[in-house]
Amino acid sequence: MESELRHHFSTLSSPTAKMLTWLPTLSLFSLSNDGQGPATAEAHAVPGSLRDAHNATCAWFLGPKAENAEHFQMLVQTILEDFTQCRRNFAPEDKVSWLLSPSYDKLIRSVMQDFIDAKIASSTPFMTSMSKLKTNVTFLSGLLPQHSVPFYSPRYMAHMVNDVSMPATLGYLMGLMYNPNNISPEAGPLTHIIEYDVGQQLCSMLGYNAQLGTQPAREGPTAWGHITCDGSVANMESMW
Repeated sequence: MESELRHHFSTLSSPTAKMLTWLPTLSLFSLSNDGQGPATAEAHAVPGSLRDAHNATCAWFLGPKAENAEHFQMLVQTILEDFTQCRRNFAPEDKVSWLLSPSYDKLIRSVMQDFIDAKIASSTPFMTSMSKLKTNVTFLSGLLPQHSVPFYSPRYMAHMVNDVSMPATLGYLMGLMYNPNNISPEAGPLTHIIEYDVGQQLCSMLGYNAQLGTQPAREGPTAWGHITCDGSVANMESMW
């Protein structure tokens, strides 16, 4: 099997083969010397081994028992704090409505007076609406754990769906908070670049001619790609 795998690597383009070099050798799946069970991790704990790959991957998921909850909560808190500070730092000369000075333009003042100030936050409609939001969020957050499929657990293998990685969840949360639109660089200055870079990385992984970072482009057409809304659209575009 190992010789067949090496032959398969030799037939791949160099970028693809380079991306696959982290794969462990099949000997790590071999039985122990007595043939009565799998080999111990200590016997194969070498750099680039399956154990190293497993340990690295464990940092990407919350874990079936939420073992990485502390790390996950810290990263979510970082995202929320940066997002909150971003809004507070934008146009710092703007003040809440009760601190408006007469020198502000009348139109700006009329718009800013609709912002959330202490008077609005203490009003009955505001408190009623906020109470409904808290009640519904608390209800749904308590209901989902009782009526969701445990895709995250190795005890459940009835569907092809797997756990969601922490990088995917955190990245989705960041994008959701800032709501960029990658239709143009003006609507998504940073994410527009990230989308292009991810497309180039995927093209390079599959062996296509890609332009990565500051590397000079190779001769010939350069591949491209973009993020689709779902798998069905991706399949249709692949045929186009």
